[in-house]
Amino acid sequence: MTKTDNAPSKSLTVLFVGPNNIKGAKLAGDFLAMKLNKGDAVAIIDGQPGAFNAIQRHEGFESAMKAAGMNVVTSQRYVAWGKMGALGFEPRTKGL
Repeated sequence: MTKTDNAPSKSLTVLFVGPNNIKGAKLAGDFLAMKLNKGDAVAIIDGQPGAFNAIQRHEGFESAMKAAGMNVVTSQRYVAWGKMGALGFEPRTKGL
C-alpha cells in the first residue's frame, strides 16, 4: 500500500495491484512453446531499454524459451511499436 501526502485527506491509502511481469511473460512463452517444436527459431522483441517491466518480461519469456529448447535467434530492444514490418527477422523465425 502507498500513503500519499498530496491527497485530499492525509489518511487516504491507495492500493496498487499489478502484474508479475516475469511470471506473465513466462506463461506467454510457455504457451508459444506448446505451439512450436523443440529447436524452432524464435525472436524476442523487448520494450524500452532499461525499463524495469521490459527487463522482467524479457527474463520470463527467455526462461520459457530455454526451458522448451527453443532457438532464440535474435533479441531486439525497443521496437517502435506500429512499425513491426520494418524488423529484419530471419525467414525461419517461427515465433516472436
